[in-house]
Parts: sequence; structure tokens; C-alpha cells
Amino acid sequence: MSKGPISPASFTEVTLFLGNLPFSLDETSLRELLIEKGLRVSVVKIPSNVDGSSKGFGFATILTRDAGEDILSLYGVEIDGRPIRVALSEESRESLRARK
Repeated sequence: MSKGPISPASFTEVTLFLGNLPFSLDETSLRELLIEKGLRVSVVKIPSNVDGSSKGFGFATILTRDAGEDILSLYGVEIDGRPIRVALSEESRESLRARK
């Protein structure tokens, strides 16, 4: 499905929480995966421990017309044998609620 040309008025910026990520996954690889799935990605962050190792979760800020559809596009995706979990971040949930 084509998402058409980008019109600022038709898109919302939301942040997705991505859990159960492989500890070896870096931000560049996660960004590439999300782009391959058709998402318009602006920021990807994977927090790390003090020793530099990944915490196994991350956040991606995307431009979307339908956050639910974009989350479903990632349902069942596995990275290195680990099924990732995807949800709207708390901040994005609050922002979308306030708009209603």
C-alpha cells in the first residue's frame, strides 16, 4: 500500500516503544528494519547500560497517518529469533488522548 506524498497536516509524529530487542542490535540496524517495513522514521534510540551494552529495548519516532496500522505492520517481526514487542510510548498515548 502506498502511503502517498508527505503532507505535514496529514501526519502525526509518535514514538514507539520496541521491546525484546537483541542485545547486539544497534540503532542503525533498527532504523533500517523499520524503513524496510515502510515506516517513516525520524529518530531511533536504544538505551545502553553503563558498560555500553544494550538494555534490550528502544524507541523510534515516526511520522504516521495511522499509528495502529504501523504498529500492526511490525506484529510478529523477529530479529535474531526474538519476536519484538511494539507499543505506543506513554508520551505518545497521552498526546493522542489530548487531541481527542
